[in-house]
Amino acid sequence: MFRQRLVRLVLLPVMIGLVVTISAYLYLGRAQPAAPPLRLATVVVAKVEVPARTRLGREMVGTRAIPAEYVSPTETTRVEDVIGKVTTVALLPGEDILPGQLAGSDEKTALAYRIPQGKRAMTVKVNEVIGVAGFPEPGDRVDLLGTFGKDLAGVDKTRMMVEDVLVLAVARDQQTAAGVKDKDKNKKDSRGTSSITLAVSPEEAVRVAFAEERGALRLLLRPVLPDRNAGGIEFNATAIGGVGGSAPAGGAVSPGATPRR
Repeated sequence: MFRQRLVRLVLLPVMIGLVVTISAYLYLGRAQPAAPPLRLATVVVAKVEVPARTRLGREMVGTRAIPAEYVSPTETTRVEDVIGKVTTVALLPGEDILPGQLAGSDEKTALAYRIPQGKRAMTVKVNEVIGVAGFPEPGDRVDLLGTFGKDLAGVDKTRMMVEDVLVLAVARDQQTAAGVKDKDKNKKDSRGTSSITLAVSPEEAVRVAFAEERGALRLLLRPVLPDRNAGGIEFNATAIGGVGGSAPAGGAVSPGATPRR
C-alpha cells in the first residue's frame, strides 16, 4: 500500500511533468523559424606592426572575416589594393587598413609620398610658352628641351635634355582671363601656370638645373598613349649655315631630318 501511494504521489507527477516539458520543447522548436546563416565579409588588416612611411609588402598584410553588416564603405576588402602603397600612419597588428591611412595620388597627399622610387621632385619655373600654355596636369608626362648660346656651347644649339618625365604638381597664377567682358573681370584664368614640379632622377636633375641656370628650358607635352623617345637629338646654328662653331660630335639634326630613336 505504501508503494502504491509512493507511485501515485511522487512518480506519477514526475512522469507527467517530464512528458509536458518534452512536448512543450518539441512544439516551441518547430514553431520558431530557423536563424538565417551569418554572412561574413573579408577585410584587409595589418599582420605585423608597420611604421609610418613604409611601403606595404604582401608579408605585412592579411585578411580576417567579420559579419558583413559591420563592414563600412571605407574598409579595404582586397589585399591587392594595398600592396605597394605607403603608409601615412603607424599600423598595429590586427588593425584594419583603411584607404585614408595610405598615400594616394591626389593633390591632398604630401608630395613626398607621390615621388616614384629612384626619383626626386624638382620644380622649374615656366610661363605660358615654356609650359605648353598651361595644359600639363599632374600625371601627364613631358620632355624638356635646353637651348644654349655659343658663348657657352661654342655654337647656338637646342638639345633634348630629358624625356618622359612625370608631372607631380602644377602651380598656377590666378590671372584675369584675357578678353573677358567687363562684367566678368573677376573670373580667373586657371591656365596661368607659374611652375611645374617634375619627378626626375638625380642625373636628370643635374642636367635640368644646368639648362635652367645657364640656358633656356622648354617643355614638350607627351601624348597620353605610350610613345617612343627621340633620343639625345640636337639642333645647332651650323645646320642652317650659322657661325660660331662646328657641329658637335654625332652631328646636328638638320631641318626636316628624322630624329634618332
